[in-house]
Order: sequence, then structure tokens, then C-alpha cells
Amino acid sequence: MTAFNSIQTSLNIKQSIAIAIIALYVVMLSACNQTGNETNKSETTLAKPVKLFEVLPAGNSQTYYFPAKIEAYRKVNLSFEVDGKIETLHLPEGQNFKKGDLLASLKQEPFERRLQQSKLNLKEANLELKRIQAVDNKGYASKQDVTRAETARDLAQVDYDVSQDNLDNSHLYAPFDGKVAKRLLEENTYISRGTAIAEILDTSKVYFAFDVSERLINQLRSEDIIKAIAILKNEQQSQFEVSYAENEAQTHPITQTYRIYFSMPYPKNTTINLGSHASIAITLSNSSDNQQYKIPLSAIVTDAQNQSFVWVYQADTHTAERRSVELSFIENNQIAVLSGLNSGDQIVSAGASNIRSGQKLKPFTGDLQ
Repeated sequence: MTAFNSIQTSLNIKQSIAIAIIALYVVMLSACNQTGNETNKSETTLAKPVKLFEVLPAGNSQTYYFPAKIEAYRKVNLSFEVDGKIETLHLPEGQNFKKGDLLASLKQEPFERRLQQSKLNLKEANLELKRIQAVDNKGYASKQDVTRAETARDLAQVDYDVSQDNLDNSHLYAPFDGKVAKRLLEENTYISRGTAIAEILDTSKVYFAFDVSERLINQLRSEDIIKAIAILKNEQQSQFEVSYAENEAQTHPITQTYRIYFSMPYPKNTTINLGSHASIAITLSNSSDNQQYKIPLSAIVTDAQNQSFVWVYQADTHTAERRSVELSFIENNQIAVLSGLNSGDQIVSAGASNIRSGQKLKPFTGDLQ
């Protein structure tokens, strides 16, 4: 009896221990599951909500807008081709003039005296040549005498022609329709030939200068242009058709952009202030290699090196990839992107500046500030 009770007691103890071990295992398994659920819940809760924007291509054409500065067709330094003393100046700064208008004159007396002297010398040389030729016809003059007389007459003619040119060049006439930009000298100033007396602007054409990226420079010189319009910033918001004129061959050392010029004839019945600003709207046809996208301004982020980029959402990892972009113009809170994006990309359009690489994200369809 005693042995049986001892065996029974031992079985009860082992059973109790087994039950305790099973219970402990269940508790531990439950704790692990709870920890895993809390971790998943924590990750979901920590994912940053972001608003996404789908990148879509433009249509068959695209209009680019550029801020431009209005410039004259060319700037010329006005100067005399002879030495002299300035007698009259018709060069008030800002004054318009027409081609052929008298702009300045030198004191005339020295040129007139020199012309009169050369005229008399020429007359005397002609008379001497006639005398020698008459003597030669009678056989009393040598060939050398005739040659010397002819040479003297020719030199006198050259001197007379130069004197006449100098007198003519003592007057300065407008070489084109233009405007006086700056007067550099005043009357009664003695000057040497080539000394600039004023800066004048050629207004036969109007130039619109603006900067474009390397990607656009070739397209703006090609047949891709459908139309180009200059919009003046006056009360009437006057608009004129313009066309490509020329561009600088080298890029700006800092911005790496090209300066390009579009032009038009100076319009009648419209006052254009050189140096003021305008907008240039250029419509290009969209070819396969000329695709552009417009995205919200809020999607653009700029780093410490002043490089622009966007965050492209990756649906498989719920993260965003940093993507450098080339930007063009801004219009209605959107900015044109020339390169760096593809059609169908999902980019972060709100909260982009606060995103970190590898950060978990979740799309949000509400309104994010």
C-alpha cells in the first residue's frame, strides 16, 4: 500500500510539472504574438502620411514662359573720324533720332581753310601741267618734266579729296534710327579722332534677352517653335510676335544657362522702354525627345548645393527615392520639369521637405498642409 501511494504521488507531481510547463509556454507564445502585433502596429503608426501627385505628360504642344529684358538691337559708340573742337551737340540723353539726323559738328573754320588751300594747290597744279604739256607739244620739254607735272597734279587732287572728306567728316549724322543712351562729352571740347562722344542705341529692332537651359537652347533655334509672343508689362499688356535672333555660345559660369535673344521690328505707335522687362511665351511642338511635365511647386526640394530634386514614391517598399530634376518655368503654382521624371511616376507633393531617405511612407488622400 505504501509503495503504491508513493508511485501515485510521484505521478501527480510529474503531471503538475508538465501542466505548469505547458501553461508557461502558452503564456510566452501569447506574449510573443502580442509583441509582434504591437511592432507591426507601431510601424504602421510611424509611417509618415504624404500626399502624392501622378506625373503625366503634356499634350502635342507645350508653352514655355520666360522673364526677359528688353534691349536695343545694338549699342554703338559715336565718334568723329577727324580731330577737332566740338562746336554743336544734338545729343540729349534719352532722345530718339532718325537715320540721317545731324547729331554733332566740329568747328568748321579749320576744315574750310584747309579745303580752300588744297583747292588752290590743285588749280595751280593743273595750270602747271597744262603749261608743261604745251611746251612738250613744241618739243621743248622732257618726258621727266611732264611726269613731274602729272605727279604734282595727282598729289594735289588727293590732298583736295582728303580735305573735302575731312570737312564732310566734321559732321556726324545718325547712321540708323535710334536713341541716345549716354552723352560722354560736351561742346567746346577738343577731341582726337576715334574718341567716343556718346553711346547710341539702334532701335530699328527690339531684342528680348533671357536665359535658357542647355536642353532648350537647340529647340528654341529649331523648327519646333509653333509661335513666340512677347508680352509687354504695360497697361495694355501689349503682345507682339517675335522670332529667334541669336544666342551666346558659352554658358553662364554659375547658372550654366545660355543667354538667348528673340527680336522683332520696333513697333509703330507703341512706346517701348529699353531696359524694362517683358514675358516671352514660346510654344513648342512635343516630339519624342521633347517631353515635359508640370508638377506642383511644393514637390520641389533644394539641397545645400542648390540642387533641385523630388521624392518619387516606391509602392513596393513604401519609401521614396530621391530624384534630381531639371527645371524650367513657373506658372500657376506649378513648375515645368525638363528631365528626371517619367510618365506615371508618383511624387510626394506635400511634406516633401521633411522626408528622409528610407523613411516609411503611406499615401494620404486628404488635405495635407
